[in-house]
Amino acid sequence: MILVRWLEPGIEDDLTLVPAVTDVVNRAYAAAEAALFSRSIHRTDAEEVAASIARGETAAAFLDGGLVGSVRARALDPATGWFGALGVDPDLQGRGFGAALVGFVEDDAIAAGRTVMQLEVFQPEPETPHGTRLRTWYERRGYRETSRVALAEVFPEDAAVLAVAGCDIVTMRKPL
Repeated sequence: MILVRWLEPGIEDDLTLVPAVTDVVNRAYAAAEAALFSRSIHRTDAEEVAASIARGETAAAFLDGGLVGSVRARALDPATGWFGALGVDPDLQGRGFGAALVGFVEDDAIAAGRTVMQLEVFQPEPETPHGTRLRTWYERRGYRETSRVALAEVFPEDAAVLAVAGCDIVTMRKPL
């Protein structure tokens, strides 16, 4: 059975959980972005994960007590929720853990009175199979593109190691 819950502030010094969350996010992104970058780029580190937990912004999914994925979420403003750093163990993808995490943070945003949810995804040029799958996955859940900006404008150090011609950061939003 999948259990999704917020990781409570106060456990950010957990010497098992914080590295596990860091690892699952970085492994998920490494697998997803293998065709996007010429070298592996870590998407988070233990310090960032601990700070997110301390702020009450990290939810995790567990299966039989073991961590299988996590997501960060917060309010952008009173009406808009945001989530990112969604990562599921690459060996367990396709089993509903990502959908459970997204549903959890959407339900939390609704309970807090938010009316819109936002996220950002990379859109490489040319498209990669993972990029196409991911965008389609979010579109099936009601998310639509609202804006885009070149990766180089926001993260020039990441853009410098692209293995594709270019990449945009696409903002997607969904009414809740």
